[in-house]
Amino acid sequence: MLAGSHNNFSGTISEVLSLASHITHLDLSYNNINGPLPSFATYIAHLDLSYNNINGPLPSFENFTSLLHLDLSHNKLLGPIKWLTSNSTFLQTCEYLDLSYNNLYGPVPLSSPPSPSILYFNLTCNIFCTPLPVWCKDNACASCPGKPTSPCTPIGTGNFATSSLIIANIG
Repeated sequence: MLAGSHNNFSGTISEVLSLASHITHLDLSYNNINGPLPSFATYIAHLDLSYNNINGPLPSFENFTSLLHLDLSHNKLLGPIKWLTSNSTFLQTCEYLDLSYNNLYGPVPLSSPPSPSILYFNLTCNIFCTPLPVWCKDNACASCPGKPTSPCTPIGTGNFATSSLIIANIG
């Protein structure tokens, strides 16, 4: 376990640290870490890098079958989240997923609700453009004030989520 939240750390995360074989729990939230997100060992169980300035593309976490808690909220991550699909191996074991307050865009690739194992799921305040999934329409899928409009044009008719998606306390 490496807990270093609220320490005013700055700089980038070293590849050495991210792949250290003895770290299964890494919490560096509420610091001033910047740069791209490095690769992490696939056996990490808890990763919290929220409230930093991490930028660049969001890597795939598809093969992270031990990851129970992933919080990358309040950063500057960008790009699509194509790996986050309804049949994702990652979603079968994850209990907490927060990717809110980034610059993720494109369609929300979830055609059905996440796995019953997920207790908290938050994609709010990003720049998505997609028809709202049927399972989401009655849940809290609302726009985020102050976020720019979607950079892509939704095709088709119906309701569209241009900014956010949140489902909390599922199960």
